[in-house]
Amino acid sequence: MPETARGADPPPLVLLAHGSPDPRHAEGVERLARQVGSQLRGVRVSVAYLQHNRPTLAEAVAQLGAAGGPSPVRVLPLLLTAGGHLADDVPTAVAGAQAAVPGIVVEPLAPMPAERLAPAVLAAVGRASGTAPGALDEATLRIVLVTAGSERGGAMAPFDALATAVAAGGAAVSVANGPRSDVDRAVAEVSRAKGGDGFAVPVMYAQGKLPDIAVDRAASHGFVATDVVGALASCAYALASWVEEQPINPSRKASGAAPAGPS
Repeated sequence: MPETARGADPPPLVLLAHGSPDPRHAEGVERLARQVGSQLRGVRVSVAYLQHNRPTLAEAVAQLGAAGGPSPVRVLPLLLTAGGHLADDVPTAVAGAQAAVPGIVVEPLAPMPAERLAPAVLAAVGRASGTAPGALDEATLRIVLVTAGSERGGAMAPFDALATAVAAGGAAVSVANGPRSDVDRAVAEVSRAKGGDGFAVPVMYAQGKLPDIAVDRAASHGFVATDVVGALASCAYALASWVEEQPINPSRKASGAAPAGPS
């Protein structure tokens, strides 16, 4: 956990999401921001979007500057694939925000590694199956991790690490590159490995059209679709813990408490 200056305000955090024309996406992102804020005591947490929704990152940083917020402003991309949005759109958004509000240092953080969502994946399965936390018989499970997908080389590697983490308890796990036809392949893969209850887990931070497609596709195979992982308290806890682990820009150190833990 980063050392901070006594009595200083902690730097604010902006969760930078993809955005969607589906209003449920923004609702989910804002709910997640509130949950992360409840874990990072004393940290002002707000949201911004790369497309479709407002505010943009530049607008969110300007709002913090107008409110007299401290510098730097830390930006955490809510992106799980190492694809074009992370490689191209996030740096462009950060540069635009820095140019628009030159008096505030805009400090991008690395996205949280997808493997940190393993507890949220299992919590989603537990909720969908009505099983109490810690009581899952993981060795009997078939789990398909449904992603937004990417065609960029190497972009899906973070999900391979997540699949390995989820499978540590004995579940058969496969990753679907997108919520459509690759779900069929992933279902077949875990079904060849074993029988047992089947679950499709949308590894996404907020609800929207892509999880809906995944639900329909999974249901056609008799798999139960769970909540998106972003709806789980353990997701907010994982994000807050990741933020706490990132060193604060030495030009501005600030105090912060450890995450309170998932409820």
